[in-house]
Amino acid sequence: TGSIAILGGAIANSGTGDGVVVSGGSATIGVAANISSSATVPGIAVKVDGTTGGSVTFSGSVTSTGTGNLFAIGSTLPPVGGAISFIGSTLSATGGGGAVVTGLAGTATLNVTAPLSITGATATGLAVANVASTASAPFGAVTVSGATGNGIDITNN
Repeated sequence: TGSIAILGGAIANSGTGDGVVVSGGSATIGVAANISSSATVPGIAVKVDGTTGGSVTFSGSVTSTGTGNLFAIGSTLPPVGGAISFIGSTLSATGGGGAVVTGLAGTATLNVTAPLSITGATATGLAVANVASTASAPFGAVTVSGATGNGIDITNN
């Protein structure tokens, strides 16, 4: 519970680490900073796991120029409540990474209204799997080009 706000600035990561990680809890979290990642696998620009309520909102741009993914939702534990939102000006992966939703459950919602662009993913561009119960994952404009795997892969929902 409670609230956390990052009102601006920039977050940059490289190597094999993650840029921003939200794990568990039910706080109201807002990140207005622009997030840029040149991380290699297994690094991820934004990772959200196991939230039980509240909200997590990314309102800055998120870019990945490395082989690590742009975002990974539910890769360790699926969020079971609350809302995760990407509402910034852009979500862009150009270095070989993609965007992954491994699981959402309960009443969790993933809202991706920022334009999502994935170019040259070395596997699947956008993977959405295991969206269960009353969970939902609406996306706005999505552009995937040059992925060596599926452009968009939707499974087990």
